[in-house]
Amino acid sequence: MEECIERVWKRYDQPAVVEAFLPGVEITAGVAGNSNPECIGMMTISPVNKTKTFLYSLEEKRNYLERIRYNGPETISANLRQKVAKLAVEAFKALELRDIARIDFRLDESGEPRVIDINPLPGLSPAYSDLPILYRLSGGEYTHLIKMLLREAFSRYNLSAACLKKQELQREKAL
Repeated sequence: MEECIERVWKRYDQPAVVEAFLPGVEITAGVAGNSNPECIGMMTISPVNKTKTFLYSLEEKRNYLERIRYNGPETISANLRQKVAKLAVEAFKALELRDIARIDFRLDESGEPRVIDINPLPGLSPAYSDLPILYRLSGGEYTHLIKMLLREAFSRYNLSAACLKKQELQREKAL
């Protein structure tokens, strides 16, 4: 390990962070809300080809169609879903996040979820971003996710979200 740290110091000229590897499943959860945040869905992330030390890296994300399997919340035990949802909301509140965020977890050796990353500005591409994917796998629709995000953002500035409905009605009339 000392060799690895020394290599990082030499390459990047900065300290290295050393963390224990968490061997369990990776779970990502979405949280939305300002006054009363709640978990809006979750999914597990696993490699198509199992490995002992899987990391959901940028390289894996770029090749997600061939390399990654996303599984909806029904594949997670009810007890674990409840723990992850509670921890996700607690993290959201503790960091005073707003509107919407994605919190990533990894299970430790005993199966307990540990926060590994918090994304206060999660990607919103319906095709490949984790938040829309987990929301869809949890039974939601992309348009509802975007409306939820806008409603929360508008509410912070005491703005009405009525314009969302007005635009929706105009679009329906055009069809």
